[in-house]
Amino acid sequence: MSEKEPFTVYAAEVSLWAPIMTVMANIAARMMNPPRETEVIVGYISIAVLVAGLVLGIVGLFGPKRKDWRDTFFRSMVGVGLNAVLLVAIFALLPISSLAGDAAQKHPEVSVRQAACDPFTFRATAEAMPQRKGG
Repeated sequence: MSEKEPFTVYAAEVSLWAPIMTVMANIAARMMNPPRETEVIVGYISIAVLVAGLVLGIVGLFGPKRKDWRDTFFRSMVGVGLNAVLLVAIFALLPISSLAGDAAQKHPEVSVRQAACDPFTFRATAEAMPQRKGG
């Protein structure tokens, strides 16, 4: 009868795969060019998966030590690192995304993606853009 793997081994695996699957899901969602609401939902699910991966990676780090603990420790460390880097990047880019969304709402002739390329200069030059006349 084979010995069952401890939970920490599975936690380390999930921690390692969570950022990879999140990036792949976001790339697939972007390729389909969905409405903004769908992108927001995919973003929230991605953040939840990354947070779960971070927590499970920490659980994997502090699990029981076995004779082959190095694999679990390595997977947990890589998973915690990748999850943390992606979460920091997401939360660092949220204000820029918000600026781009605000600019696109004020000027419907410019898409959110155009405004997201350079939201700070777009915000400064948007007032100088000619406005559409009438209906």
